[in-house]
Amino acid sequence: MFSTLEQFFSNLTGPQRLMALILVVALAASLIAFLAGGWVTGSLVGILVLAILWLTRPLWKPESHRSTRARVLLTSLSVISAVALAVVGKTPEAKPWLGSLLTHLGLEQAKAQQVAASDHLIVALALAFVLLGIFAVNWFSRDRSAMQKHPRPLDEDFPDQSYREQLKRYSQILMTRLTTLDEETRWDDYFFAPLEAEVEVLSGRRSTKKVVDLMNALSADRDSRIVLVLGDPGAGKSIALRKLAKELIREVDRTGRLPVYVNLKEWGAERQWTQQAPPTPEELRAFVLRTLKSYSVFADQFLGKYFDRMLDRGRFYFLLDSFDEMPAVLDVSEGSWLLQHLSQLIGEFFVSQDGGRGIVASRFYRKPRFNRVESATFEIRPFSDLRIHEALLRSEKLKEQTIEKLFTSRSELIPVARNPFSAALIRIYAENHGGDLPANQLEMYDSYIRGRLSASSEQMRHCGLTIDQLISGATDVALCMFQEPDIGLEASVPRLAKLLPNIPVEPLATVLRYSGLARLSSGPDSRFSFVHRRLNEFFVARSFLNSPNRVKLQAIPTDSRYRDALALYCEVGDATHVTQIADFCWREISRVRIGFDATADQLGAVHCLRFLRDAFRTRGDCIKFAPNLARYIDERIEPKGDLLAAKIALEAIGLLPTSQAEPILVKAFKMGNQWISETALHSCRHLKRIGANLDRRLFLLLVTGKSFFPCRCRTRLKSCDNTARFVHMTIGYSSPLL
Repeated sequence: MFSTLEQFFSNLTGPQRLMALILVVALAASLIAFLAGGWVTGSLVGILVLAILWLTRPLWKPESHRSTRARVLLTSLSVISAVALAVVGKTPEAKPWLGSLLTHLGLEQAKAQQVAASDHLIVALALAFVLLGIFAVNWFSRDRSAMQKHPRPLDEDFPDQSYREQLKRYSQILMTRLTTLDEETRWDDYFFAPLEAEVEVLSGRRSTKKVVDLMNALSADRDSRIVLVLGDPGAGKSIALRKLAKELIREVDRTGRLPVYVNLKEWGAERQWTQQAPPTPEELRAFVLRTLKSYSVFADQFLGKYFDRMLDRGRFYFLLDSFDEMPAVLDVSEGSWLLQHLSQLIGEFFVSQDGGRGIVASRFYRKPRFNRVESATFEIRPFSDLRIHEALLRSEKLKEQTIEKLFTSRSELIPVARNPFSAALIRIYAENHGGDLPANQLEMYDSYIRGRLSASSEQMRHCGLTIDQLISGATDVALCMFQEPDIGLEASVPRLAKLLPNIPVEPLATVLRYSGLARLSSGPDSRFSFVHRRLNEFFVARSFLNSPNRVKLQAIPTDSRYRDALALYCEVGDATHVTQIADFCWREISRVRIGFDATADQLGAVHCLRFLRDAFRTRGDCIKFAPNLARYIDERIEPKGDLLAAKIALEAIGLLPTSQAEPILVKAFKMGNQWISETALHSCRHLKRIGANLDRRLFLLLVTGKSFFPCRCRTRLKSCDNTARFVHMTIGYSSPLL
């Protein structure tokens, strides 16, 4: 409550603060009059003070504090001041001082000494009761809305009598639109699963991190002008933002702000952006308005009349999704001028509004960079082993044996399952194949897509298409969208039909939409997109299998749009060609030393190393440079070395044979660094067996490492026949850090 009072007074002007001081003094005078002259005198003085304050209210009452909340604060201040002076004035210690004061004010000595003293306990209880009551009133009357109530009444900015009704109607249109969008992009029949986010909390120039539920964190952040939500594709960013938008729409009447969800991947530039002619605030504003007006005729009319005024006066709460998927951003480097300019443009878009606030979602690479003082960063954590286990158990068709198989004999799928989207596809595959797990990701995607299309057989017959024709056509469409730099992940159907004259684009899009694999907007310039970026990448990977010459190796160090599709291809591609890709990555890695200095070459080496980790988990036969890679990793595991370089190198330990990996892991554990030990512990899962030295090191770590594992986890270790079995079956299920 004290911080709230401090914030309240900090928002007052000089004359308003003076008036607050006069109010306290006037209350004290009224109290003294009451103590000296009784109820009649005290009441008369109090009425006189209130009359003066009421007559002068236009002078001292700030417009931004005309709310009930402000009246509660002023009343609380008045009551606390009065009660505090009353109880202090009635204590024995204050009696001589108060008597002397009243005597100097002209009262007779006898009347001044008539002020009776009260018992200390009664005084303390009275003051405590009043303070508790004031705290309760302020606590329950606080603004608990996520968007925060606008400082000005709605009628002041929009005196039109019909505005509230029109705002309510447009809010309903937004709610319907979000629900429709959820249905169109629902790739899984299960409901939203809570996500954990690592939140960066700034205090001055220092920052700390804590793990919280993403939805609760987004709703609770009331100070940041911009909240940046980071996560890998498939981590659940879009689902979380739309869910939050629907919850915030219910606060419109209370807050006077309107939450709007806008997907930035739809921002196709009408001209080519260059450093000399970059995107402008007018273009961003026009794109947002065009998107929000497209929902209906009423939306067009409503925003045509009120949009500019609502925007300038901070009546919107923006949720901007897919920053990294804007067509112009998909292939730029991490240090591109365009990323910096768009970050500044969006930051100014929020800050230039009167109290404007909002959320921006992006993947980690090509993320926007905002002013750290005005923004907060939420990083969605990958699924822990425990969360993977819980996600798979949501299925009534899967047995515990299938989950145990995933964590033991098929541990190469664990990194895949850390992504919520991929975890759902693994579960769907296992449900449809009697508990068996996919051989690789391509098989997982292919099974999912064919299952969806099989369920749309009637629609396929109506359009005269077969499953193979649909998959072939979708492959051509996905590759075309990737190859055209101005298209990105969404394209108009007429444009695709022109670029692919031999493909029946319109019936193809109709069936894919019906099957839940794609979205298709209405209107003459209907726009097509797959419901998830990962589906684009699957179809592009299929095109690589058909024509390996389409592979662009430079996509790996630059982390371009082709990178993840290429990783899928490497799982099943021709061994000779895949070996060439691995050799290319190794040449990029070995010529650069990875460290904290994020130069372009170092970022390229990091991308290559992580690409090897992701793409070659099951293709150890294509890693011809394993001894050199082992030496490379070993050189970075030094107690006084670069911790970031050590962590990144350890992540690739699964590419090495067990005989080469085990000594490096023992060395990593000996460093005694929790960050490095945690990474090494994850890497143990990839070993086919655990030798005596590593087994001993793991046993000591798990038994004595209280910061790593809770007591129940260490107890479970004692019931296992060896440490290796424990590592494979139990680590992630109980560790809060994994």
